[in-house]
This record gives sequence, structure tokens and C-alpha cells, in this order.
Amino acid sequence: MRIKGKGLKSKHGPGDLYALLKVVVPPSANDEVKELWQSLSDKSDFDPREKWGN
Repeated sequence: MRIKGKGLKSKHGPGDLYALLKVVVPPSANDEVKELWQSLSDKSDFDPREKWGN
């Protein structure tokens, strides 16, 4: 992933930041685990996209 203008600074301005993301999720979930995830989602007001500016 390239994030333009957020890398190291040089005499020409900030460079680009290159990031490698690795997302690891459990291979499967039983009904109890799915209910726990849903319960957490219902009770939490966290929005991971809040500061995206969209």
C-alpha cells in the first residue's frame, strides 16, 4: 500500500510511505463466538472509518 506524502522528508518534500498489511482472521467461528462478536458490535460505538474524511 502506498501512502503518498507521508514518508521520510527530503529536500524535495515528504516522500511516500509504503506499508505492507497482513490481516489474519480466525479460520472459522462457532455460533457462540459469532454471538459474542455481534454483542461487542452492538455495545461499542467505535467507528474505524470515523477519521477517513468521507
